[in-house]
Amino acid sequence: MATASVTTQPGTDQREYKRRIRAWTMYDWANSAFPTVVTTFIFSVYFTQSVAENPVAGAAQWSY
Repeated sequence: MATASVTTQPGTDQREYKRRIRAWTMYDWANSAFPTVVTTFIFSVYFTQSVAENPVAGAAQWSY
């Protein structure tokens, strides 16, 4: 009884499959970190200093 290896396409070996998974994981990690940094640090400063009527009220509104 032969066991089938898990591959993405016919002719792709296990090492290539793991390389593709690792590449996608690194891409997904970087793609998740960027919006987190922008939302947390860049947009919050813009909101509290430019959109809100004053920095104190902006910080309070941002926390809600």
